[in-house]
Amino acid sequence: IGSFAGYLWMHLATTVSVRRLMGARCFSLRAVDPRRLRGLLGFGAGIFACNLCWMMLSPYNKFMLTRYAGLAAVPVYELAWSVSGQARGLVDSGLKALMPEIARLAGAAGRDSRGRIAALEVRAVKLIAMAGVPVFGMAIALAGPGSRIWLGHRYSPLLPGAAHVMLLGAFVSSLAVPAYYALFGLGRIWNLITAQALQAAVNVVAIWAFAARYGHLSPIVVCAASSAGMAAMAVYLVVTRRSVFYSSRPTPLRGASEATDLLADVAD
Repeated sequence: IGSFAGYLWMHLATTVSVRRLMGARCFSLRAVDPRRLRGLLGFGAGIFACNLCWMMLSPYNKFMLTRYAGLAAVPVYELAWSVSGQARGLVDSGLKALMPEIARLAGAAGRDSRGRIAALEVRAVKLIAMAGVPVFGMAIALAGPGSRIWLGHRYSPLLPGAAHVMLLGAFVSSLAVPAYYALFGLGRIWNLITAQALQAAVNVVAIWAFAARYGHLSPIVVCAASSAGMAAMAVYLVVTRRSVFYSSRPTPLRGASEATDLLADVAD
């Protein structure tokens, strides 16, 4: 109920703000452009598919841990997953002002924009490295003593190792964030879906193969499989972004230009 009330209030406040700032009638059917609506819905469906692949990984990992390691192993995995997500979110937050510009230039895909895109991506990777190394390094260093102090007698010796492995995977995946936004701006939604599917496949197959071979799992093994999936996705995104951008002029997907315009507006 609390989440429902919070999201309802957020949407109402957003609607009121849009009407005051832009004078747009959000619920007026006359103001809807069918062509743009179809494009945005198609593009949004692809983004939803990517998020769905990501959302299904954690329940699968928990189910396999429960089946082959017991319920006691699930909290260890959840803590490692949460810590890595918080660390990556802290690093990615610094790119919010830079990534919309990359998406906008990538959506244009002109010759003049290639140099600017390359420069912005270099800056983004440097920013991730400069912010990520101390953030993830500190998280890795404090995973053991911090969890021991925080959890007390409930401390599990498996937690530091699981957190270390998951943090490494999250750091590698964060290096591919600029490539993700560039493909997003190019409208290469199928490449993004393929990247998420590749991550899920590596994660699922690695855990299943280990469980089938040895008959048991541990939080460290599951975290290693998750990190391998994130690394595979990162490599695919970087390689695909380079091949798509430098091979030929891509054709933006319908709805991509509208989406990148929204990102640019947010940056402004």
